[in-house]
Amino acid sequence: MRDFRPLLPGSFKGFPFQVDKETAEGGRCVPVHEYVRSEDFDTEDTGQKAPTFSVTAYLASDDVDAEATALFAVCSGPGAGLLVVDGIAPTLARCTKVKRSGDKDRMGLIAFDLEFVAAGGQGNFVSTLFDLATASAAGALASLVRPALQAIRR
Repeated sequence: MRDFRPLLPGSFKGFPFQVDKETAEGGRCVPVHEYVRSEDFDTEDTGQKAPTFSVTAYLASDDVDAEATALFAVCSGPGAGLLVVDGIAPTLARCTKVKRSGDKDRMGLIAFDLEFVAAGGQGNFVSTLFDLATASAAGALASLVRPALQAIRR
């Protein structure tokens, strides 16, 4: 029987976040050819659609402002990175959309709507190394910004 536990934390380019919801979409590219003055049509299978993924993520901590800034930068940055989300096999993906939102009734929690597309077979090893270095730098930036924000709050 399935264990209905909450979703595990996820990450993109090594940057961790909590997951509220995840979806994956795929299929086939099938153009439909319709003909003038005809009751006939054809379909053509032109291959696999690029898999896409949507994640509703959130951050919640005492340092949520710095973490949210860093996650936004990681997701807005160029290149592919490893997307790890419970329910989806770890995938090399590119973030196509990042949307940050906060709610006055949920202080200390910042939500993100993230959209990804699989990187595909044309992935570049040099690009992947750059992405890993970028994720590492973003993590270092967050750890540098946290003490400054804490000092300002005092």
